Amino acid sequence: RAALNAQRNKTDRNDARGIAEMIRLGWYRAVHVKSSDSQRLRLLLSNRRLLKRKLIDVENHIRGTLRAFGLFMGTVSRGKFEGRVLELLEGIGDGRNDFIETMLAVRQGMLAGYNALH
Repeated sequence: RAALNAQRNKTDRNDARGIAEMIRLGWYRAVHVKSSDSQRLRLLLSNRRLLKRKLIDVENHIRGTLRAFGLFMGTVSRGKFEGRVLELLEGIGDGRNDFIETMLAVRQGMLAGYNALH
């Protein structure tokens, strides 16, 4: 690359000649391009990993919000999480649970997306 920058007259023809010379001398190697299936699998795994991290973040935020009201979740499986939250919300009233219900709706959407990628 530095050899191309050192050219006195920078034209397309000289660039092509310089690139051809570098390839001929072995200064550049062939690069492996991953297959479409491989790229798709990698995207699936990274998207699934991201959704899982964010889902855990939302669940922990819901736990923290409940803790602010003096309610503790304890250890709950992912399938029983929402039921346990709703059970704890019965103990508090006067509109303070709107925040938590909104976060539960967000969690449901994220969980559906995560399950769709599984």
